[in-house]
Amino acid sequence: MASVNKKFAVEKGLEVGDDALVVDADNTKTGIGKTNPKYGLDVATTANFDGIIAAGQVGIGSTQPTDNLDVVGSAKFGGKIKDNAGGAGTDGQVIISTGSGTGASW
Repeated sequence: MASVNKKFAVEKGLEVGDDALVVDADNTKTGIGKTNPKYGLDVATTANFDGIIAAGQVGIGSTQPTDNLDVVGSAKFGGKIKDNAGGAGTDGQVIISTGSGTGASW
């Protein structure tokens, strides 16, 4: 692919296709698969991120996560829940937190 050593600037916004990519420069919002993005990056379809996610905090049901994982609402686990040492415990055990942030154990 050829390389161009020039800056490409669009003053007000950018639309690619009907709703493939929409950049709202006035409100600093970008939509992928959305014509009216509500967030800085608003994705309508499944997204795949390879590598490191710089944010460090993930919110599920929360647009402003306050912890590494911030879940607002119900949660369902279909797999193992592991303690700090990687153990999955045994049937009937309950995981507890030490409260000091050093780990949790069964």
